[in-house]
Amino acid sequence: MRVAKKNNRFGQIGEACGISPGAVTLALQDSPRISAETKERVYLAARHAGYRESKVRREHDLCLLLLHGSGGCEPSFYHPINLALWYGVTQAVGAFDGTVHAFETALGDGEWSFATLPTLMRRDKVDGIILTGNAGGQFLAFLREVGLPVVWAGSGEAAAPVDQLYFDYRRGARQAVGALVEAGRRRVAFIAPESGSPTNERLFQGYREALEPRGLLAEELVYHSTQELDALWAKRPEVVFATSRDAAIQVALSATLAGIPTQEGPALLVSTLHPRVDLRYPVSRIVPDAVGLGQALVARLLERRAHPAAPPVTSLLACTLELAT
Repeated sequence: MRVAKKNNRFGQIGEACGISPGAVTLALQDSPRISAETKERVYLAARHAGYRESKVRREHDLCLLLLHGSGGCEPSFYHPINLALWYGVTQAVGAFDGTVHAFETALGDGEWSFATLPTLMRRDKVDGIILTGNAGGQFLAFLREVGLPVVWAGSGEAAAPVDQLYFDYRRGARQAVGALVEAGRRRVAFIAPESGSPTNERLFQGYREALEPRGLLAEELVYHSTQELDALWAKRPEVVFATSRDAAIQVALSATLAGIPTQEGPALLVSTLHPRVDLRYPVSRIVPDAVGLGQALVARLLERRAHPAAPPVTSLLACTLELAT
C-alpha cells in the first residue's frame, strides 16, 4: 500500500514536471543522470505536493539544517559564537531525538543556485532551517516559495520577512557602559575595528545611549581602527570599550607599550564569548549566551512548523554582564 501511494505521488510530481516517475526518483536521489534544472523543478513540485511532509509523523522524524551563509562582515561558522550556538542546537534537537546537520555556503543574491545547496535540501529531506550568517532576499524568497520553515540568528536587518532571534547587544552595551560610568569612570573610549558589522553598530548604539544623556559622549574617543591607538592615551580614557577580544588584546598591548602602569591604566570593556584572559588591566565583559540562543532557535523553528501562517517575530536575548568596576 505504501509503495502504491509513493508511486502515485511520484506520478503526480512527474506529470507536473513532464517526466516519468522513475526520473522523479532519480531527481530526488540527486542522480548525475538528471540535469540541475530538472532536479530543481522536481524539488519544487515535490515540496508543493507535500512529499516530505508525508514522511514526518512525529518530532523524531524531523531533519533540521543549520545553514551558515558565508561572506560579508559576519564571522565564519567556526567562530566561537557559532560553534557554541551549534552546541545549543544539537542539545535541543537531541532532546527529541531528531537529526540536525550543518553546512556553510554563500547565500547572497547572485551567489547561490539550486545546485550549490546542500544535498539534503536538493533531495527534499530537510524539514526546517536555522540560518546564520548572511542570506540575501532571493534565498529567503526561495525558502518561502517552497514552504520550508526558517529562523534566522542575525543581528542585522533581514532581507525579507523571517523569524529572527539574536543577542540584545544594544541593551547590554548601554547597561555595561552605564554601570561603569556610575562607578566613577566617565571618559569612555570606543574601539570598533570591523566597520559595517551589524553587531558593532548595535554595540555603538548602546554606548552612545549610555553616554549622551549624561553629557559624556566625546567623539574624540571614538575609533574605528586599532591603527590609531597610540594617539588615544594622550586623551586619558578611563575605560576602553573594545568590540572584540582581539581588539581588547591590542588595546592592552598598546597601553603596555605606552608605559601606562596597571594601576593608572584604563579599564577594558569587551563584548566576547571567550573566557576571561589576563590583560593586565581590569576587564569587564558583555557575554552572549550562544548555547541558549541555539536552544531558543530550535524551539522557535518548531513553533514555526506548527504555525506556518503566523507573522514573523523578532526576539532579542539578554547578554550577561561581568563587570569589574
